[in-house]
Amino acid sequence: MAEVYVGVGAGLTHSNATNGIDEVYVHDSTGQKDQTDVGAIIYGGYAFNKYLAVEADVVDMGSYTWKAQNNGATISAKVEAQGYSVGVVGTYPLSEKFGLDGKIGVGAIDQKFRCLASCDIPDTDTTTTVLVGAIGAHWDALQNLRIRASYEHLGGGHFKAYYSDGEKFTKTADFGLLYAGAELRF
Repeated sequence: MAEVYVGVGAGLTHSNATNGIDEVYVHDSTGQKDQTDVGAIIYGGYAFNKYLAVEADVVDMGSYTWKAQNNGATISAKVEAQGYSVGVVGTYPLSEKFGLDGKIGVGAIDQKFRCLASCDIPDTDTTTTVLVGAIGAHWDALQNLRIRASYEHLGGGHFKAYYSDGEKFTKTADFGLLYAGAELRF
């Protein structure tokens, strides 16, 4: 039985984006790297049957701040990310109401690099293609209401920024969202 569904969720994000900033600007232990934030997802899809669906989503992956001391000055920057994806979702029913879900697909991640203090470099906005994977579980609480817990990973995105001498560099950053949410099925 085919169904259209829409859902929302929120949870904890993580990223290694600030590792790339730290490698470029400061190579000592004074750097403070924020690697978690709060994020959200909005998604929708079409279930062909209880085993197979296609799904698209928009994910707010949060903001990650980096701060360090360099020659007596505090320098700081941040990377913000938003992702978009489409993928195939497979479901393995454990019972009539519970099941395991997995998703694989492709997407894009938009990463904004912002200098906050003492970097004297321009801001950048970079969009790259990424691979997307997710794993989770669901509970069919009511006939048209599904509760979902999932981890979604967007891997291999790049952000671009500048060295202090004006030369551009590219760093790879991965993002993940562990969330709980609800979806309506029509």
